[in-house]
Amino acid sequence: MSLSVEIEFDPKEMIREYGVSQERLSRAITIALGRAGNHVRNVAARDSKFPKATGTMRRSLGVDVKDSKGFQTAHIGPLKSMAPYGRKVEEGGDRSATVARILTWIEDKKITSSKGLSQERLAYAITASLKKKGARPNPFMARAFAAALPKIPGIIDKALDEALKDDGGGE
Repeated sequence: MSLSVEIEFDPKEMIREYGVSQERLSRAITIALGRAGNHVRNVAARDSKFPKATGTMRRSLGVDVKDSKGFQTAHIGPLKSMAPYGRKVEEGGDRSATVARILTWIEDKKITSSKGLSQERLAYAITASLKKKGARPNPFMARAFAAALPKIPGIIDKALDEALKDDGGGE
């Protein structure tokens, strides 16, 4: 689960403006996308509705910028093994909860039933509900991106300026 954002640059104009090579421009764009991605990641981690049962999702948030044939892409969100779970949380509908997993969550969060159910009975009830209805969506990355979007152009501009002018312009 990640967000995909397309940002277009006119490389010929930027090469002319900054007097740099395509390779240097590519590196600068990679740096800029990384900083923009870090901003989105930080906004997501501060969201009060961010999934935080164990903290694993928060620790898995990252930015992975790749350069392929002169095009840079940034994957922002849960990385590696947490990506499938992140998608389930973002989109909802997960019906794969087990009683053991729910019981651990109840115990970790010290949740008690308002109807006097034992933790085990409560875990069975929650698991049955999740299997029947699925989990509600929690679009934590979509919220983060929407909140971060107004600052992204400025972050990218500043990062490009710093990366391309760090030694006075040219190569």
